Amino acid sequence: MISDNYLDSMIRAVRRSKTDAVAGEITDLILEARADMIGAGVSAEKAENEEDPMVKGAIRSFVRWKFGLEAPGAESERRDYLVQVDNIRRRG
Repeated sequence: MISDNYLDSMIRAVRRSKTDAVAGEITDLILEARADMIGAGVSAEKAENEEDPMVKGAIRSFVRWKFGLEAPGAESERRDYLVQVDNIRRRG
C-alpha cells in the first residue's frame, strides 16, 4: 500500500504535475524499488516503512533514476540509491 502523501512526495521529487499517468508510473516505480530493496536484503517491513527518512530517500533516488533515465543526473541517482540501500541493509 502506498499512501497518497507518499506518492505525492515522489511525484514532487521528479518535478511533475500529478496526472493519472504520472501517478501510475510513479506507483509502479515505488513498488519496484521496494522489491529491489527486499531482494538486496532489506526486510519487507523496512522497505515498506513510509516514515523512515532513509528508506524514503532511497526510494526517491530510485524514482528519480528510473523516471529520468535519459536525464543527465540519472547515473548519480542510481549510485546514490545503491549506497542508500546498502546502508539501510547494514543497519537492519
